[in-house]
Amino acid sequence: MVFTAFWSEFIVVTLCGVSHGPGRLPKLFYVCGIFTIVLLALMILVLFIMHIWKRALPNIPRKPNSIAAVIMHVYDSKMCDDFEGTEELTTRERDERIKALNKQYYCGVRQDTQRWIVDEIPTAEKTRLA
Repeated sequence: MVFTAFWSEFIVVTLCGVSHGPGRLPKLFYVCGIFTIVLLALMILVLFIMHIWKRALPNIPRKPNSIAAVIMHVYDSKMCDDFEGTEELTTRERDERIKALNKQYYCGVRQDTQRWIVDEIPTAEKTRLA
């Protein structure tokens, strides 16, 4: 996406070279025309890729942009026990403590409650995924 945004700055320059007039070189017209078509094709391709990628993301019923929505996702989660007491640690100490747990987490529908939750992957599923 950033790559496309960077190259979109050059499309203004290439569009200026597309207009064909008596003082313009035909080679400039063709080069700018081809470059403009390539940039537009690249932008459309990135647009489709972003659309497909966004559809592949999980459809969370509540966006985690408020404290209440986050609490709804982590309520009754075993993950909360793993993070308990880390608020007093430095960032480095917290990261080392979490890495030492060697656990994996998922975001999905919990089978027993039938609601969206962020939780630790159960041990049976860890062996199945490995």
